Amino acid sequence: MQKNEFSQPTRQSNSAILIIIFNLYKNWIKRLFPILIGVVFGTGKTWLVLLVLGLFILLVAIFGIIYFYKYTFHIADNELVINKGVFKRSKINIPFERIQSINFKQTILHQLLSVVELEIDTAGSAKTEFDLQAITTEKADALRQVILASKPEHDNTHSDAPPIVPEQIKLFQLSFWELVKVGLTQNHFKSGLIPFALYFWLRDLLHSGGIELDDFASEYADPERIYNLGLLIIGILLFLYAFAAIIISLIMSIIRYFDLSLYRQEDGFRVTYGLFTKRQITIKDTKIQIFKWSDNLLRKIPGIFNMQIKQAASASVKQKTSSIHLAGVPKEHINQFLDAYFQDKVYKTSEYIPMSSWWLVRRMAIITFFVGLTIVAILNFPYHPAFFVISFVLFFLYVLSYLFFRKKRLGLNDEVIHIKSGHFGDRHEIIQTHKLQGIQLNQSPFQRRKGLASLVFFTAAGNLNMPYIPLNSALKIRDIVLQIIETDHRDWM
Repeated sequence: MQKNEFSQPTRQSNSAILIIIFNLYKNWIKRLFPILIGVVFGTGKTWLVLLVLGLFILLVAIFGIIYFYKYTFHIADNELVINKGVFKRSKINIPFERIQSINFKQTILHQLLSVVELEIDTAGSAKTEFDLQAITTEKADALRQVILASKPEHDNTHSDAPPIVPEQIKLFQLSFWELVKVGLTQNHFKSGLIPFALYFWLRDLLHSGGIELDDFASEYADPERIYNLGLLIIGILLFLYAFAAIIISLIMSIIRYFDLSLYRQEDGFRVTYGLFTKRQITIKDTKIQIFKWSDNLLRKIPGIFNMQIKQAASASVKQKTSSIHLAGVPKEHINQFLDAYFQDKVYKTSEYIPMSSWWLVRRMAIITFFVGLTIVAILNFPYHPAFFVISFVLFFLYVLSYLFFRKKRLGLNDEVIHIKSGHFGDRHEIIQTHKLQGIQLNQSPFQRRKGLASLVFFTAAGNLNMPYIPLNSALKIRDIVLQIIETDHRDWM
């Protein structure tokens, strides 16, 4: 498909009518759910219920059809132009240089209709600025290639040459067994909240229908028997909670990261994953700011990491829209990504600067002071449960501080800055030095007395910090970074 095919206003695929109407139904039902429940159960007039529901379905369908025909897009002067709106018309112009990413998304409905949803994010927007809800895969690929291949300084609007499709190489693909590892090592506490949320939702729904679970339990349950079997019931519930949390984590991980694959393209990467909702995300090399990978105690057993690619974004953009998270990635796949991203550049550092032991001394003193005050307050009750809880908290904070102190390190060479950290797990953060926007050296009164300083590295995707290192080392690192920023003319975004 050639670029001039987008020179005239174009509508989405006809399948978009069904998807637009479906999404409108879904959104309006969420908003009007209490009112709809009241209409259905609060009146005995069946004809009135059917009339209200019929009008609702008809009006939403008409609105969706009009919205489809009023929504057009085209390319003009290296800009993406969108015209949309039913009651209020609007025109949006998006210059190509502002476009941060072009991603594909396929729900089950999209897959049945053989179309994709195309999302375009910009560096200055906190949400998806341009969203084609249904377009053929061929047309979506062509539009993406036109945008990525066009440069602001070269207007190819009238060129008949088709855009060059970049070659891609598959770096890795997670197997089903690796997805199982991801599910078994997820945050099960978070997943275990789902059954509780379902319980309270069901309780409120029954309450709106006049059914009270508490009254039902007090009428038919034997309080004495419940009291005698209390410990057994609590144990069973805890077991069921743990089992449900693990199963939910496992299922959600498989559904979300199914067929997770990473491809290397000419000037970036492409990520695909998802079972019911398939996603395809493109990442340009110049947009990548910070690369992170981390594990925890559970993930250390199978040797897998959480991988995060943070892209350049303005301060108004939410982190979740500018970061790409991949779970369950083995170390060899991490190395494959780093080798492909840095190519022939040296990204491994041989020497690391640790934090000063004064950081640990100061942290221990602060923890001891505040927690110690609480312990002193309950010394008159040494066998009180709060005494043991506070003592455990104090010990736990000591361990966390010591582990953080042992693992926090900064490595530097002419190409990258590598910061290691973590508590029970390990965390790594790497950024190319020439992509730094600035560096700041801070000294508190305590640090000045001890000849120490802290460094803050500013990037377009957030900040990195390295506290409590020797002042002479901090000054040396600052000078090196500033020299690279001023002399390296490679694109940083």
